[in-house]
Amino acid sequence: MEIESHESEYNDISNELYENTKDLSPLLAALKASRENPLIVHVNGKTYFDVFLDENGVIQSRDFYTDLSK
Repeated sequence: MEIESHESEYNDISNELYENTKDLSPLLAALKASRENPLIVHVNGKTYFDVFLDENGVIQSRDFYTDLSK
């Protein structure tokens, strides 16, 4: 029973990730978001993370960081 529950949760998360990726990839391409010029995502307060497409068009992100200048 517990395994089925985890499989269902995994499938739900996988589907959500696929849907978000489907929307995010064209946006990053249109913005020309790269390692050198990433899309900066504001999380909360002074916490951010960067997201971009690598050379192969795969979505990449960097760990959270704090920007004390803002």
